[in-house]
Amino acid sequence: MKKLPIGLSDFKKLIEGNYYYFDKTNFIAV
Repeated sequence: MKKLPIGLSDFKKLIEGNYYYFDKTNFIAV
């Protein structure tokens, strides 16, 4: 089961540690 990345901001650790990743790119106002 994947973990929630609470307090984690390192993308490499996020991917290697089997965490959920939420891409919020579409929510950025331009």
